Amino acid sequence: MSQAWLRRILWIPFEKPAVQVRIPDFDKVLLKEEEPGILNWMIQGAIKLITNGIPENVKARQRVEQLLRESDSVHGFLSTEVEKVTDTNCAITCDELHSAYEQWCGNNDWHPLPLHISYRKLRDEVSSLYNVSQAHDITRAGRTLRGYRGLRLNHRKPDYSLYEEIYPVD
Repeated sequence: MSQAWLRRILWIPFEKPAVQVRIPDFDKVLLKEEEPGILNWMIQGAIKLITNGIPENVKARQRVEQLLRESDSVHGFLSTEVEKVTDTNCAITCDELHSAYEQWCGNNDWHPLPLHISYRKLRDEVSSLYNVSQAHDITRAGRTLRGYRGLRLNHRKPDYSLYEEIYPVD
């Protein structure tokens, strides 16, 4: 996550409920009746910001950090949940990787990227982060699938039950 983005994004929470009854053309009425007061209020606020800077709000900063992490969820997932190992017999299929990505997003209350985009981004990020190309000979339940050799999910034993349900061994 870039510190530059953290410096440039300010989360401004609006916690008051929206008005129930809308006044037609309220903006025009407000400007007609309060224009000098609104301008003075804006100038005073600008002077206050220039003099004191933007006040630090821990909750707002955490929200910005969360938004930035969510905006690059594939990178966050791969860098925290996947590890490269020297054992090339260790492998993870594209479907297993994608399933773990979706579960990780859900655990973080994030929406995963759409299927076709997430598969492509996972492939590109795996190549970039781990210098591992996609293999086409990963075996699960007697089937040959696409995946990555020398990668595994952190601290997890492989669970092949999904493939045994989909591709029962005859």
